[in-house]
Amino acid sequence: MTTHFDLSHAGDQGIDGYQTHGVSVLTTHATSHAITTVVGRRRRSMRKQRVIAADFVVASTATVVAARLWAGPGVTALQQHRWIFVGGLLALPLLMANCGLYRAGLLARRADEVRRLGSAVALWFVGLILFEHLTSTPPANGLLLVVAPAVFVALVVERELVRRLFERLRASGSLVRRAILVGDRASVTDIAKSFEHAPRGYEVVGASMIGADADTEPDDRSIAGLPILADLDSLNQAIHDFDIDTVVIATRGVDAAVTTRLMRRLADTGVHIELSFAVRDVAQDRLVVTERGRLAVAHVLPPIRSGWRAFAKRSFDVTVAVGVMVLAAPLLAVVAVAVKFDSPGPVFFRQKRVGRDGEPFGMLKVRTMVSNADELKADLASRNEAAGPLFKMRDDPRVTRVGRMLRNTSLDEMPQLWNVLRGDMSLVGPRPALPAEVSEWTPDLHHRLRVRPGLTGLWQISGRSDASFESYEHLDLYYTDNWSLARDLWIIARTIPAVIAQRGAR
Repeated sequence: MTTHFDLSHAGDQGIDGYQTHGVSVLTTHATSHAITTVVGRRRRSMRKQRVIAADFVVASTATVVAARLWAGPGVTALQQHRWIFVGGLLALPLLMANCGLYRAGLLARRADEVRRLGSAVALWFVGLILFEHLTSTPPANGLLLVVAPAVFVALVVERELVRRLFERLRASGSLVRRAILVGDRASVTDIAKSFEHAPRGYEVVGASMIGADADTEPDDRSIAGLPILADLDSLNQAIHDFDIDTVVIATRGVDAAVTTRLMRRLADTGVHIELSFAVRDVAQDRLVVTERGRLAVAHVLPPIRSGWRAFAKRSFDVTVAVGVMVLAAPLLAVVAVAVKFDSPGPVFFRQKRVGRDGEPFGMLKVRTMVSNADELKADLASRNEAAGPLFKMRDDPRVTRVGRMLRNTSLDEMPQLWNVLRGDMSLVGPRPALPAEVSEWTPDLHHRLRVRPGLTGLWQISGRSDASFESYEHLDLYYTDNWSLARDLWIIARTIPAVIAQRGAR
């Protein structure tokens, strides 16, 4: 996945991050430029005003509720200091704006938004205390200690609801950014594939050729299925003609001076500018953009292999595995009886898999196939539906009746909690591979052995048995380099609906 850095947000950005259609560009028609710019800014301003109003109402409500829950002293203190709190609540949106909470480019990640909310509420808390001391007002520190956390929690919940609302609007086709990709042919093709797999509310309407390829006439006027709408000289006119509000510039293969000149030309148009660098499989939270003289440099944080985060992950694995095993013990007993009566053979199936650093281990599963399944595999090779070294069959004749039900519910994976307790596996990670599969891996894919394999992972929630081997390789390597506790919790949460949808990992 190509990494995008939002380094420039020309004009006033709405909280949802989407520019309205018809935002003006530099044209020879000054009147048209002025009218479309005003209309675009007005629409973005209305969206921002609604969010500001919601922030104010939520913070005010949280203040009153917290004061009332603090019994008598809280209500009395709130009445005595009502003008201070009214003024403070009116000033809170200004502090939030100062912390970047109304600039979409700074709020791509939830963690960033929560951190900025924390900073704004902390500044608000300190400001109210200082104002009390400067005006010799009797302090209400006790009330503030109750109100500030309540306001923070209320704003976090409200902003999450706003985020989900905008996600729904994007999914329904509203608030979609009309984008044009700018760069040489190879870069535009690469970015187009990235948008195809993760559109995130973009509608890519075309491309513009710059760089070395701009001097050659292409065989057809398209790149990766996208029409070539303009060259460097006519890009501004194309933005106007096709209602473009996002320009993604590929810096790979394009002279730095050309990129800088293009950004300057676009800076006053009101479009959203993104720079795409030739960096893959690096999560945004591992990138820190800094300056080195006149150059913007992205510092890449190293992957997490040890330290307190690794200890926390292992502690989380053990705690959850023990809890789930205790709760699921009666269900597992019923499953064992069903398997034993359904077909001859053992209840549990131990299979050799490759673990962290290439160490083999015996992975436990509830048996879902006939006892001689491995012997029959060679006869089914021609019916393999998976690419690469993987073997998948949607209707595998070796699967028993009870086994099919267990697979649909992923109950056959439950014994792997014992592997988690032993340290062979983790709750989240790349699925453990067979030695035969590892022997066919590319050298790059061996990098995934740097972490423990998992019960579930990115591949399982992103298509699972339907995903291509290319997707399998990409997602496992991405997780290996970018895992975090927050990402693990997100994957676990996404696994539950994936199992319900019967798209279980096989």
